[in-house]
Amino acid sequence: MISRAKSQYTATEAAGELGVSLCELRTLIRAHILRPGENLSDLADAAFQPADLLILHFLSARQRALASRDSPC
Repeated sequence: MISRAKSQYTATEAAGELGVSLCELRTLIRAHILRPGENLSDLADAAFQPADLLILHFLSARQRALASRDSPC
């Protein structure tokens, strides 16, 4: 999952490490992290820690598993 040891990741780096697009990262954060009414206006300035990526990785995997389970194919 995490390819190099860093103490902080930008949103773009975090998305890359997770193997998702920046849009998908924003969707994960909106769905699982933000409180109702909060927005992502500061995401470009956000710094993600390795622990954040681990949590987002599990959320992303869960979301993909649910989507594939609900897929009609």
